[in-house]
Amino acid sequence: MKEDMIFIPPELSVQSSCTLSRNITAIRLESRAPGKAKLGPILRLPAGSNLDVCGDGFNPRTVKVHDGNSYYFVFREDLEE
Repeated sequence: MKEDMIFIPPELSVQSSCTLSRNITAIRLESRAPGKAKLGPILRLPAGSNLDVCGDGFNPRTVKVHDGNSYYFVFREDLEE
């Protein structure tokens, strides 16, 4: 995984938004220093969560999303209905 993909952007730039229709798996990004992050725990985002897609993921199958005050990596296919 490229280290430059694991960062928290200084400003939120939303590419698209969605509301989850089911629970999905996500990897939380945890802040290390301004703009830098590390991979955090794997968890489940609940149905009804509003996600903003805000960047590329760590591979072509994933994207970076924002929910509330947190950033996550999720699978693209989990955001498709």
